[in-house]
Amino acid sequence: MSTLTEAITYYFNPTAEELQVLQAQFKPMQLAKGDFYLQAGQYGPKLGFIRDGYLRIYQYYEGEEVTQWVSGPGQFITEVQSLLFEKPCRWYIEAITDCTIDNLAGDAYRAMPGLLPNWSLIEKLFMAKCFAVMEDRIFTFLSLTAEERYQV
Repeated sequence: MSTLTEAITYYFNPTAEELQVLQAQFKPMQLAKGDFYLQAGQYGPKLGFIRDGYLRIYQYYEGEEVTQWVSGPGQFITEVQSLLFEKPCRWYIEAITDCTIDNLAGDAYRAMPGLLPNWSLIEKLFMAKCFAVMEDRIFTFLSLTAEERYQV
């Protein structure tokens, strides 16, 4: 998925009207290499769509940085605990290149039920599709070698 429109259509499965409402809530932002989208311990609910660039999601474990994921163009990025449950972030999300992100602020995300009457179903479909991506990612981690995972 190379555009926000394609990603929203795939993940949220909205009507044409819902698509327009959703797209209007995302605002462009720039991150320079080394800037943080979110930081562990801070409150920062938001959902981003990466237009260009790469972000690394990581945490410290026994004094070492452990990368959980690298997200790139065409992918959504968030810290679920912060976005959905308004808790402090658990992960560091750092730009490893200059990035352009379409960003949905937490306030805008929480306002969606008032803008889209069908929001609970739309959100449920989005989370289910994200969960399926995570399941696939875990399976490849368990079943493929590092070299094979890199080629996928």
